[in-house]
Amino acid sequence: MIRCDYCGHNIEGLPWKCKYCGRTHCGDHRLPESHDCDGLKAYKEKNSERWRSNFVEEIQDNDVKKIKGQERVRYYFQDKISSIKHWLNRREHHAYDYERRLSFLVKTILILSVSVIGFAIFYSNARKLNSIEIWIIQLAGVLLLISLFFSIKYSWRLLGEGGNWFKRQKNWLKYLIIIVFIILLWQAYTHKEDVLNPVFEIYNETNFTLFIPIDLGNFSFDSSSYQSDKLNINNKNPSTSNSGGAGLMKLQIEM
Repeated sequence: MIRCDYCGHNIEGLPWKCKYCGRTHCGDHRLPESHDCDGLKAYKEKNSERWRSNFVEEIQDNDVKKIKGQERVRYYFQDKISSIKHWLNRREHHAYDYERRLSFLVKTILILSVSVIGFAIFYSNARKLNSIEIWIIQLAGVLLLISLFFSIKYSWRLLGEGGNWFKRQKNWLKYLIIIVFIILLWQAYTHKEDVLNPVFEIYNETNFTLFIPIDLGNFSFDSSSYQSDKLNINNKNPSTSNSGGAGLMKLQIEM
C-alpha cells in the first residue's frame, strides 16, 4: 500500500506525484500548497532570479548600469507584500466542502433544535407530566433526561464540525476568528457580573428534583429530614427521655 509522503495515510486509488518535488501524495494534498511543496518554493525562487536577471539585462540594454535606491526599496516591499498575501491565502487542508456536508449540518441542527425546544417544554410542564402515574416512573424526569442527552450529544457534534470548518479556512480568516474570540473573552472578564450573574440565577432557580426519573416516595437525601425524624421520635416518647434524665440524676446523687 502506497502512503502519502505528507500525511502518511494510505492512498486509495492511483497516487499523485508532484512535478515540483517528485513526491507521492494523496488526493487531499495534491496541490503544492496543500503539502507545502519545497520544489515549488525552489521553482518560484528560480523564476524570481530569472525575472530579476532579465530586468537587469533590459536596463543594461537601455544603457542604465545601476538601479537606483528607491527602485530597490520598491521591489523589496513588493516582494514582501506578495509573500504576505501568499501566507494569508494559504490553507493547511483542502477547502471545506459545503455541498457534501450540508445534509449532515441540517440534520444536526434540526435534532439539536428539537431537543432544546423539547427540554424547555418538558421542564415548564414537569408537574403536569409527573401527575401521570406510570408505576414508579416520573414521566417528566425521563423526558427531561432524554432531551438533555440529545442536546449535549448534538451540541458536541456541531462543535466538532465547527472545528473541522475552522481548520480548513485560509490563514487570514482563522486568525481573524482567534482575535475576535480573544476580544470577547476579555470583554467577558471585564464584565464578569453581567456574564456570570444570569448563569447563577438560572442555576439557583432550576429545580433539579424534576430530573429524577423514578418516584422515591418520602425518601430524601437531605440531612434535615433525619433531624426532623429524630425530633419526632423524641416527642412521641417523652417518657423515655424523662426516665433517662431521672436515671442520670439518681446516679449523680449516689456518687
